[in-house]
Parts: sequence; structure tokens; C-alpha cells
Amino acid sequence: MPMVETAEGAIAFIVRGTDGVPAIFVHGAGGSHRLWGPVIAALPKTGRYYAIDLPGHGRSPGAGRRTIAGYGAAVEAFLDSQGLERAVIIGHSMGGAIALWLALERPACVTGLGLVGTSGRLRVPAWLLSGIRAEPGQTIAQLVPLLYGAQVDPAARSAIERDLRSVAPEILEGDYLACAGFDVLDRLGEIAVAAAVVCGAGDRMAPPEESELLQRRLGNATLHLVEGAGHMVMLEDPDAVAGALARLLER
Repeated sequence: MPMVETAEGAIAFIVRGTDGVPAIFVHGAGGSHRLWGPVIAALPKTGRYYAIDLPGHGRSPGAGRRTIAGYGAAVEAFLDSQGLERAVIIGHSMGGAIALWLALERPACVTGLGLVGTSGRLRVPAWLLSGIRAEPGQTIAQLVPLLYGAQVDPAARSAIERDLRSVAPEILEGDYLACAGFDVLDRLGEIAVAAAVVCGAGDRMAPPEESELLQRRLGNATLHLVEGAGHMVMLEDPDAVAGALARLLER
């Protein structure tokens, strides 16, 4: 797995394909590039897809960040390191917030948005923030069942639990603090690029009504609800997510 030095520290990543508009896949709180593997495998082979590990996650070393802006700067630095002037930014949950931040604060580098299980504001339950500080293992055990729909494949369920347990508790806490401090609902009308909003119909962390609000307030967005899926929709139904994203990339 390659790693590149950037102005924001070393970032590990994978890249698939060489043609087409580049797309950058950004994971959510406590995640890694691995969570995007099934979706990337289901996308057309003609694209150019990068999936990164944010600082302190997966194989990327260093400290995490405690704000969405901090992570946004890391993604921007990765783009610079690859000589990419513009890209489609595709993010899940916290990664979607990072994508929206880039579209608002660095619009010149964003050609489109894939917003999966996310919102213009991210609400973090108080028990999750306090629990990650006091009892991270127990809190993760409480959290994981809330991330999926009723019919999740055990392998998909284990993927996010593995990532959550491998990241340092202080980094995971920083991720949730970053999410809790994010709210750009009143600015979404400033974003003009095409967007695909994808949500599991049973998402309990970023409920469908949040995705519906996101789609309405964006100027050029389509909404894709995936039946039977929860918050980890890209693991639960990667073909449905890949289909929505492929249509975005065609645009």
C-alpha cells in the first residue's frame, strides 16, 4: 500500500484505474480506506479511484484532527501530492462532512460530491462522546449494532468494528468531536457542483430525513435511498452505492 508525504503529514492510500475524472474516497469516524473496497470493486473499471486513510487511521501515521476543517486540509494536501487540481470527493459520514467542507472552502478543487450516510450537520449522542473517553471498548460494543440494518452480513459488520477498535481512543474521540462541531446547513445553497446523496433507509446515525434535507438544500443533487441498509450502506449494499456513484461520475 503506497504512502505519500504531504504538507499535512504522511497519508496511506490505494488507487485503482488510470482513466477518467479522479474520485477521492474518504472514510468516516474511526474508519479506513478498507471500508470503500466493495464499492470501488463494483464501479466501472474505466475510472480512477483513490481511497485514503485519514491521519491517524488505518496505515496513516500521526495524530488525528479534532475539526472537519483539519481533516479537510489533509485531503486537500493529498490532492496536491498527487498533482490533482480537481476531483470528485466521495465521503461517508464524517467523510461526507469533509467533502462538503472542501466544496465550500476549496471549491476550485471539487468537481462533484458523493455524500453517503451523511448530512449538512452531524449529531453525536452525548453517551457516545462521554463513553469513548471513559470506556472505549464497551462504547464501541454499544455503537456497532446501531450502524447496520437488520440483515447485515457478519463479514460487513466485522469490518467497521475492526477499524473502530484499531484506532487510538483519543483519535476516535477527536473524530466525534469534529462531527459534533459540524453544521453547514445554512451554507449548502452555495454549492453548485453535482452531488449524489446516498442513505440507507434504516440509517439510525444519519437518518433519511437528514439526507432528504441535504438533497433539498443542495443546488444540484439526487437522492438515493437504499432499502434494508443502515449507516454502513456502502458495506451492506455496495452495488447500490456504486450504481448511484457511477451515475454521478458519468455526469
